Amino acid sequence: MIKIKKKIFSKTKSLYFFIPPVFAAIFPILSFYLTNISELSLKFIGRPIFYSIIAAVTGTLLLSALTRNKNKASLIVSLVLLIFFSYGYLSRSLNDKLFIQLPNNIVLGPDKILLPIIFGLFIIFSAKVLKSAKPLIRIIVFLNVSLLFLVSYLSIAIIKTEYQKKDSTLTQPTQLQNKNLIAQKNTPDIYYIILDGYAREDILQKFYDYDNSEFIKSLEKMGFYVADFSRSNYIHTYLSLPSTLNMRYLDELPEKYGTNPVDESAARKLISENEVSKKLKDYGYTIINFASSWEGTGEGYKADITYKGDEYFKILGKNIAIDEANIIFLQTTLLSPLIKEVWGDALRSRILATLQKLPTIPYQEGKKFT
Repeated sequence: MIKIKKKIFSKTKSLYFFIPPVFAAIFPILSFYLTNISELSLKFIGRPIFYSIIAAVTGTLLLSALTRNKNKASLIVSLVLLIFFSYGYLSRSLNDKLFIQLPNNIVLGPDKILLPIIFGLFIIFSAKVLKSAKPLIRIIVFLNVSLLFLVSYLSIAIIKTEYQKKDSTLTQPTQLQNKNLIAQKNTPDIYYIILDGYAREDILQKFYDYDNSEFIKSLEKMGFYVADFSRSNYIHTYLSLPSTLNMRYLDELPEKYGTNPVDESAARKLISENEVSKKLKDYGYTIINFASSWEGTGEGYKADITYKGDEYFKILGKNIAIDEANIIFLQTTLLSPLIKEVWGDALRSRILATLQKLPTIPYQEGKKFT
């Protein structure tokens, strides 16, 4: 029995060199999630952590086989992961500060300057590690303890906040009853179109020197009413949308939950289970939702039919289903230069897909709230 325990302990001890790269892969994902925990659901971290751990373990195994030194492989892979997951933050912080003006109005931005510098420093560090005759065990132990502490701290903070989010529910308004409406069969389809973040005419003219009058006049000719000097009830979508869809202000939100991240979680529950949709379903309406890249109008929104548009995301010639949260996370990594190139096209494709599908809604059977 003692021999078996010793063998298990020995095997476990022999795997210690995996800890730095694995924790180096997990830490930035947990950190990103905790920073944005009010806007994300727990399922967000599953896929990034899974693929990151696979990459960390595979990279460590391959490099240890090539170098025949587990500690050196562990250090180098940990550095690769550190660079990969922190590059986007570094690039963004230097966006207006690090650039080189060349002749013919050619500008080298931070990516074209940073990448060669970082690559050069990485080569120098790796060469020194590989040439070192020291066992490097002290550095590995230090990394193990440090990363274990950081990952544990983030995990506890996430568990605590998730527990608070489960209790963050707002009082639902009193149900209004109108039996006469239920009996009506010829009620019209309803379209609620949100041009999120679209500024009014005078703001576009004043701050962006853009004349939007032609678009406004075309809307008015089609019978739309366009309010002058209008304002949204809240400056953030996660507040204005539940307020509108529940036909009330959200004054109780800060009173009940303060200004902590639970605010958005509570508000988003009012989006997914809003009173307007509930009442219209009672009146026989089919609820149709065109999901945006924001999770609040995606899977969390309880509609009868949801058009996600994910199939229209073409990245590197392939259809890839990816949401805004994952894109923002990838922008914090070494993939940020690539994401900058393809994300605009992906968003454009989603919007065009919505515009292509929208005209078909009137031909669907029954009354619709879209």
